[in-house]
Amino acid sequence: MELDLYVANMDLIDLNNWVTKISAAAKTQGFQIEYTAIQISDPKLIEEPLSVILDELCCQPEYQIKFQVLDPSLVSTYVYKSYQSLLAEGENICFYLSAENAIFVPFDHGCLARKVAHLYYQEEMSNKIYHLYLTHLLGQDSYQVISRYGGQGKSLHQASRSFDDRLGEAEREWNRLYRSKVVKGYKIVRPEVSNQLALKFPFPEAISGE
Repeated sequence: MELDLYVANMDLIDLNNWVTKISAAAKTQGFQIEYTAIQISDPKLIEEPLSVILDELCCQPEYQIKFQVLDPSLVSTYVYKSYQSLLAEGENICFYLSAENAIFVPFDHGCLARKVAHLYYQEEMSNKIYHLYLTHLLGQDSYQVISRYGGQGKSLHQASRSFDDRLGEAEREWNRLYRSKVVKGYKIVRPEVSNQLALKFPFPEAISGE
């Protein structure tokens, strides 16, 4: 099964060193990871099929690492820890599972997201962030809409609503929450790479929600 790692603004040497390290470590656990690194020459080629990646990274990816694995759950539990360590270091990356048309979310190794929005609200005395995910469990049709929100620099609160196998209802709820935040003045963010997940302020560029 194919699993892709998309990367923005990460040094290629560091990227290759990381992939080599986790591949060697995987062998000690009894499974093989085969990979190749591909430079993305025309980012427009992925805009349509992989919009969730662009939404998660908040910018165009530069490299794609293609993994071949027998069982993606092995990657989601083992490689995921290394993936989180890169996020903690401020790297802008995301794992994409083509069979599910979704990315692994950064806060739950068994959870995938097919829709993502990173929003912020900034006033003189109020800096708020809002992450919105339409998720499902790995290998299952059990859907949730998850929101993670709070003030800048503070622990995020999390709220979720489950929809069992009702994808259409889950999508409508995601759209409702997204529109409600845009109406209140929240904006889609294009933060600096190192600030992506934390949505730290100020932002060099932001666009209003559609």
